[in-house]
Amino acid sequence: MDYLSRATIPFDSDSSEQLMMEWTWLIGEDKRLVLVSVIGDVFVTDKHEKIFWLDTGVGKLEQVAESRHDFFEKLEDHDQVGDWLMMDLVDELLASGKLLGVGQVYSYIMSPIIGGEYAVHNFIPLDLEAHLDFTGQFHRQISTLPNGTRVRIKFENKS
Repeated sequence: MDYLSRATIPFDSDSSEQLMMEWTWLIGEDKRLVLVSVIGDVFVTDKHEKIFWLDTGVGKLEQVAESRHDFFEKLEDHDQVGDWLMMDLVDELLASGKLLGVGQVYSYIMSPIIGGEYAVHNFIPLDLEAHLDFTGQFHRQISTLPNGTRVRIKFENKS
């Protein structure tokens, strides 16, 4: 599973609650991080060990496995991993020279939900916490708007 080392980053499991704070409006308070992709999406588990994929680009939570065992079995499927972890894009980002520092993920310059592309030019390295805070706030603010609504983005500083 060499691809996992290219497509995921380590995280401090003790900081799971803090990292996911801006997403509790969508995922609830019982979810804990299982895996973080370098594209900034996360996989979380609930108290029943079910695994969910949080796509931070479109602000969607989807159950992808019934258990941790089921999830890690699915990670053996090359096609599934390609979809979940966007392996082709990750390889393009690495080949382009956009390298990540410790604790960083590739974050969108323009979110896919407002027309941003899944392309090398639309990503920048950003600290994981900043990425999750920004995307969580952004998607919360637009979550109740009808498609096509014009938006004004407001940033909030947690500190």
